[in-house]
Amino acid sequence: MGTNINKANQCLAISMSSMPYQSALTYQEEFQKKIHLENNSNTILLLEHPSIYTIGRSGNDSDILVNKKFLNKNKIPVFFSNRGGQTTYHGPGQLICYPIFNIKKLRITPRKYIQSLQKIITSTLEDFDILAQWKNKPIGVWVKDTKIASIGIRISNGISSHGFSLNINPNLKHFDHIISCGLSIAKNTSMLQLTGQTPNRKKIESRIIHHFSNTFEMNITMNN
Repeated sequence: MGTNINKANQCLAISMSSMPYQSALTYQEEFQKKIHLENNSNTILLLEHPSIYTIGRSGNDSDILVNKKFLNKNKIPVFFSNRGGQTTYHGPGQLICYPIFNIKKLRITPRKYIQSLQKIITSTLEDFDILAQWKNKPIGVWVKDTKIASIGIRISNGISSHGFSLNINPNLKHFDHIISCGLSIAKNTSMLQLTGQTPNRKKIESRIIHHFSNTFEMNITMNN
């Protein structure tokens, strides 16, 4: 007799290098379709983006505080994204995590899903001796009054896309040119700024996958 595998508890994690934001959107859409139409396993994409400002469904272009001349000079495009949330920066030194999960089969609400992502990030940071918080804070993960991770998701046909960004060692000055996540007084921080060291990205990814596995009770296969 064949074995009936519960694909809601199976996951493939794929670690990539740098990928343009729009290309990553295409990848996510393809995996979403395969999960929705072909019942494929859940997928986690781990990567970085070249510098870009993205504006979510709750943001607007007035969140960008610099003119087009500055953006062109610094080669930072602006992209209106279909994710939730407002405006943020992505760039080198920032780890992007895109979980493409069938949250309907996982039987969790979008709110619970976001909280689970926040717990995964804080648990990962704790592994690197960084005490972070998310309760009683705006969505994201915070170290005191500075933001170290941003979250913005989209759910279509019960399948999640987008996810979170974790600041390892990005150029934090780029956050000064936007109203980050709708919070004009919010400052961003990084693992480098907090510890004086830049942790190895692979080690960070390993801990993230470990906490995903525990949080969602998934069997995750890592594909580097």
